[in-house]
Amino acid sequence: MNKEQFNQSVRLIRDYIAKQENPTEWQKMAQMVWTEIAEPYIIQDERYQQS
Repeated sequence: MNKEQFNQSVRLIRDYIAKQENPTEWQKMAQMVWTEIAEPYIIQDERYQQS
């Protein structure tokens, strides 16, 4: 995955999470995993470009 694809994927996931109006318990857990576990690693990736 190149830098552009990587950052597009990150944006799509962030947008999807932000648009959830009444998330289920599973979706809330997925949001927590994204925020607390995945995103810190993503931000450290050399392909990451803050938008």
